[in-house]
Amino acid sequence: MSDAHFGDARLSKRQSKQVQKLVQAPDKSFPSLLSDSELEAAYRFFGNDAVTPAAILAPHVRATLARMEAEPVVLAIHDTTTLSFRSDGQRQGLGRLHSSGQTFFAHFTLAVSGDGTRRPLGVLDLSTHVRDDHPTGNEHDRWGEQVERVAALGCAPHVVHIMDREGDDYGPFAQLLNAGHRFVIRLAHNRLVEAAVPGEEAKLEQALAQVQAVAVREVELSPRPAGNRSPQQKRLHPSRAGRLAKLAVGSTRVALRRPRWQPREMPATRSLQFVRIWELDPPPGEARSSGCCSRMSRSSPTSS
Repeated sequence: MSDAHFGDARLSKRQSKQVQKLVQAPDKSFPSLLSDSELEAAYRFFGNDAVTPAAILAPHVRATLARMEAEPVVLAIHDTTTLSFRSDGQRQGLGRLHSSGQTFFAHFTLAVSGDGTRRPLGVLDLSTHVRDDHPTGNEHDRWGEQVERVAALGCAPHVVHIMDREGDDYGPFAQLLNAGHRFVIRLAHNRLVEAAVPGEEAKLEQALAQVQAVAVREVELSPRPAGNRSPQQKRLHPSRAGRLAKLAVGSTRVALRRPRWQPREMPATRSLQFVRIWELDPPPGEARSSGCCSRMSRSSPTSS
């Protein structure tokens, strides 16, 4: 970590000392872990304009890229973590979380071996976001922006970008396809698609309902207790007991229609390969496990 791009050897040395201290107890806060003099030095360090998240992360990214060189396929997993704080104190620079509390969002890209072992190789990118009462732009833009920063590192040819439901947005789809990136994105919306009869309206759910199983796999489903999850999370992901599920897998190619609210500069349609996964014969009283994702591989043609 001593070669961080701070432009000042003293800052690099200070960072190295702080990291050595923090790894001893990563679950502890700075005030409880550091002495008064160490805490003051830490505050001076983080208050220096040269100390940025990108500069701190740069040596780690280089090490991650070096580990990726030996991998034929790397999964670049994109996801957002919510970091919440109590509303007392009104920390400067944080945003809101629903009606109370203070929050900022950290959007990470984690490189993982694509050989089935899911071995973590390191972080490739990090961006932070704050939601306030005067939002600017589209929150979904961060998914595409982070993909482009990862691609700029020079690792694009053997990388497959992985995103959860929040990445399901027509804008990132078009951007990923235009740049020729490979990706797998879990779906969240029942989108409009090109209908077989011009002028009619068709939805993605109708096309997916026609998919035939080409493979069946038995998969161990972990239990999902109710816990303190929000009502929305309980609706999207109902509670369940752990069980061995028999899953069917099939795929089809569908052309999505551009949503009306998207800029007309975007292509009117984008053709994607969709993979549907659904459970065969779930136990009585248990919700059927299912899912669908959009994907594009380098061998899959695209159309506009």
